Amino acid sequence: MRILHVSAYSIDARGYGGIPRALSALCVGQHALGHRLTLCATDARDGEGRLPLPEGGEGGAVDVHLFPNLSNRLAWKLQAFAPRGMGSWLARAVPEHDVVHVHGCRHLPGGLAQRAAAAARVPVVLSPHGTAVNIERRQGLKRA
Repeated sequence: MRILHVSAYSIDARGYGGIPRALSALCVGQHALGHRLTLCATDARDGEGRLPLPEGGEGGAVDVHLFPNLSNRLAWKLQAFAPRGMGSWLARAVPEHDVVHVHGCRHLPGGLAQRAAAAARVPVVLSPHGTAVNIERRQGLKRA
């Protein structure tokens, strides 16, 4: 199966906590089962910096595509991710996959992925990882 994982953070963005760890473990398990994996995420690493963008080509168990955020500071402080080029890439890449797995709620990468999947009629799996319920910080922003 060809699985496209979409997240605001890559598996190497350990500063963002549980989602990168869960995504990494899931990719290890799915790769062991023989699935073809692609990860689409932003370059957010932590409050101090960004992840380096891949040079291109498939690298190991997961084909990683990172997109630069307009502002790493906004990504870190407000979870406001604005990845340049991700929407057009998703529109091209989603039809090549059997399923799109979106990690987390209320962020632009997930919305872009769901729009591309609906247009391509590719099923979407959503793993909110605790972000679905609006009970924590920035409740007004989450409602918007």
